[in-house]
Parts: sequence; C-alpha cells; structure tokens
Amino acid sequence: MITGVDTVIMDDGFQQWGIKKDLDIVAIGAANPLATAILLPRGILRQPLSSLKNADVFVLTKTT
Repeated sequence: MITGVDTVIMDDGFQQWGIKKDLDIVAIGAANPLATAILLPRGILRQPLSSLKNADVFVLTKTT
C-alpha cells in the first residue's frame, strides 16, 4: 500500500476496471480523432468506442 500519496496519474488506467478511480480522462488526438474506430491489433483503439461513455473528461491532444 502506498502512503502519503493522494494522487496517482496512470497511463492506460481507463481499461483497468479493478482500480478505484475518482476521474477517468481520455486523450484523443485531434489530428486523427478515433482514426478508423478499429481495435488493436489492426487499428489504434484499445477499447470499443462504446467505452467512451465511461469517461469523465476528454482532452484533445496535438491540436497545433
């Protein structure tokens, strides 16, 4: 158990359902948003688009 820590930021924590989370943040690349909506290994998505309903916040990346 970690003590003295009140915030942990995880990469790929969205798909870890067994972890208690207060906030789910999804980063979406603006240059190629959701690409072709095909899951790995053929596409870039790690989960189906329907999983986005579980997100609390969306952040657009690579906007310039």
